[in-house]
Amino acid sequence: SNITLQIWPRRESQRGKVPLPLQQYVEHFKEKTLSGHFNEIEKSILYCRELNDVGRFFVLLRKLLGAAAVDAEDPDDRTICVYYAGIDLPSERLALARFAEGKAKLMITTVAFGLGINIPDVRRVYHYGAPATVLEYWQEIGRCGRDGSQGRAILIDCFVPGFQSPIPALIRDCEEKKKCFRVALLSYLWVGNNSTPQVPSSTCCSFCML
Repeated sequence: SNITLQIWPRRESQRGKVPLPLQQYVEHFKEKTLSGHFNEIEKSILYCRELNDVGRFFVLLRKLLGAAAVDAEDPDDRTICVYYAGIDLPSERLALARFAEGKAKLMITTVAFGLGINIPDVRRVYHYGAPATVLEYWQEIGRCGRDGSQGRAILIDCFVPGFQSPIPALIRDCEEKKKCFRVALLSYLWVGNNSTPQVPSSTCCSFCML
């Protein structure tokens, strides 16, 4: 696989804060924008379990990005977009078009951003809170690196209280037994499949890279 699986943090929730991986992405975003290299910003998706987190992160990240959140060629447009079930059709079409064309570099969304959407040059997929099922997680990280280039799936704050998911238990098991997270996911999805994926340890998962 061409997708590196990263987990941060492993044990404690930091709800209410902007997680470090997103802070780092904001710095990457601002640096490339201010240096005139907007096209080099890694196109990314941020999946949120709850709709209010979509709005919260949109406001927080837009504030952190400052001028970089505004399209230099069209001040009425944003370089980050939102997408969710129930969004009005014109806004949905505009968000998808801007993201596909690279005019927007970050899509903040829910599980609604899924079936029928194929944007091959996504480089990072963030999850705030573990998805409800392993299959949902596997499908969503598959939106990264569809063009064959290296991508990263970053699972942020998977221990958010109140979010039911089998994924935190898999992470604890991997950490305690020094197991590969990718193998754990595959074994969960296809019972009996315990084969080691042909992925170098340096690009496999947070546990293989230790």
